[in-house]
Amino acid sequence: MGAGFFIGPAREGTVGRGLWVGRGCVLTTGGIPGYFSVSIPMPHAIRYHRSPQREAILDFVVSRRSHHSAEEIYAALRPRHPRLSMGTVYRNLHILVAQGRLQVLHFGSGQDLYDARLDVHGHLLCRGCGALWDLELPALEEIQKLGREQARGFTVECCSLVFRGLCDHCRVSPADGA
Repeated sequence: MGAGFFIGPAREGTVGRGLWVGRGCVLTTGGIPGYFSVSIPMPHAIRYHRSPQREAILDFVVSRRSHHSAEEIYAALRPRHPRLSMGTVYRNLHILVAQGRLQVLHFGSGQDLYDARLDVHGHLLCRGCGALWDLELPALEEIQKLGREQARGFTVECCSLVFRGLCDHCRVSPADGA
């Protein structure tokens, strides 16, 4: 599944507070008008009990306003949660994505990153050091609209916008970053 922002025509049916968008994606607003994310749909409404580990994982990702891998989340939370395991982190990240509380970003590096920012935005990705920044693009709303209008029998499942290049540091030090 793509990452960043997602577009697609809504179908009938809901999953929790979300609408099906294309095949395999769920549009969720999180209760905030104008904001959405796409997550893997659950086959039926599954309710999960609250868990301190899941809340700690969510709090960490939300409070950092950055993009983190499961390994980084585990390393940061382990000192305060000694019974936390990598399996617990992965399992809870999957649940949080399925609930529409986080989105997962796949950039082909083999390591997924998790983003608490659920509004429409793009990303800047440094191919040298792997740094990732959010990118404000007001025109994405218009791109979404055009994508839906021009689909003509094609079901749009997901879409992402990522600008790849070199950050200032890697551009200046090509031996380190290129």
